[in-house]
Order: sequence, then structure tokens, then C-alpha cells
Amino acid sequence: MLKNNVFTQSITIKMRYTSFKTYTKSKKLKFSTKSKDFLYNEMLELINSFEKEDEVRLLGVYFGDIKKSSLVQLPLNKNLQ
Repeated sequence: MLKNNVFTQSITIKMRYTSFKTYTKSKKLKFSTKSKDFLYNEMLELINSFEKEDEVRLLGVYFGDIKKSSLVQLPLNKNLQ
């Protein structure tokens, strides 16, 4: 995403256990982003929301609502008053 300058606004996690039960959860973000740290934390939050049933056989991550480079993400400067 960083290389192609694209932004995402939704994350979907698919988890399949060794029993072959498969569950999917998704989250729509309030804004589009390409921040690795932010997306990683949101992804972990979704993964941790699954109930621990069994060992995980498959974990899939999908980023949706992709927007091309027409958006610009500005860094937040903590020193702004």
C-alpha cells in the first residue's frame, strides 16, 4: 500500500480453526489511512476479538475500500499549538 500510495478504510479478518470452522469479522474505519502502525493495531484488535476455540489453521487479512493517491495523509505534529 505504501509503494502504490493507496489508502484503505476497512479491514477484514478471516480465521479458520483446525476444526475447519471459519469466522470472519470486519471493521470500517472512520477515515482512510495507509499508516502501517495504525492498521497493524486495528488488525490485532480484530484478531483478539475472536473467541479462542482451537488452534488456528488459516488467518487471512483483507484491506477494502481502497482509494488511490488522490488523498494525502498529513503527519500529526505533537508540537502544534
